[in-house]
Amino acid sequence: MSNINFTCPHCSHTTQLASSTEGMKGNCPSCKTEVSIIPDNPQSKWLVMSIGLNNGTLTEFNVQQIIALIRDGIIVGDDQLSHITDSPGQWIAIKDSRFHPYVDEAKEQNDKLLDDIFDSLTTNEGQSQPEQQPEKQPEQQPEQQPEQQPEQQPEQQPEQQPEQQPEQQSTPDFNPYHVLLGIPESGGPISKYRLLGISDFENNTDVISGASDRQLIYLRTLQAGEHAVFVAQLLNEIAQARVTLLNADQKAAYDEQLREHQTSESETAAADLFFNSRCYPP
Repeated sequence: MSNINFTCPHCSHTTQLASSTEGMKGNCPSCKTEVSIIPDNPQSKWLVMSIGLNNGTLTEFNVQQIIALIRDGIIVGDDQLSHITDSPGQWIAIKDSRFHPYVDEAKEQNDKLLDDIFDSLTTNEGQSQPEQQPEKQPEQQPEQQPEQQPEQQPEQQPEQQPEQQPEQQSTPDFNPYHVLLGIPESGGPISKYRLLGISDFENNTDVISGASDRQLIYLRTLQAGEHAVFVAQLLNEIAQARVTLLNADQKAAYDEQLREHQTSESETAAADLFFNSRCYPP
């Protein structure tokens, strides 16, 4: 009886098993995690067709590469693959293939990550409000000080004004939609579709769901960076876009509103894409 080489995807423990165990489930002898037995065969090649890979271009991968792509969320269960040697030209959804355990595992991890993102949105919104209040208070104080002590301390007014001016002058010409999501500045107002990186009026729910997941997961990695406030705003907008576009009634109403806006809006209308911009229509 021939044997197969198997590497645990969790702890990288390698062992030889009987070929009859291929496709079965068992516990790894090293980490004790339940795994599906998929043989390591560098010569076993698959063609993968996924919108997440070079805009749907057919790409060749081996078993371990496919598992890694599933775990990274680059290819999903509805993407198609075909075995080059065993079944050339016969396409099957990844979730219906031998890779389905890894699809289920990736979905569980992604659902948990999305739950964490939505939980953090509430926290970030609560933290962002106090940050706006100190900006409003300094604007009121200088108006009161000149009225109360214009004659006694005229020399103190120039000392207080320079402290306020840097706050106004230091506002950067920063476009979070362009810098963080790569949305061109010349494309006009940003629809919920463009926010997800897909075409306006896209009807495929799998495309919408996959695109929103990728945007949320990517922005999550930037939350601790220098643009944390912008990232929190974008996370909230993308989460709202996902809810709207995956609900048939809400999507229909939004599409009608978007069409009316595109028809009535002139081609020369300027698009405000700075931090105070919002996804349009709201």
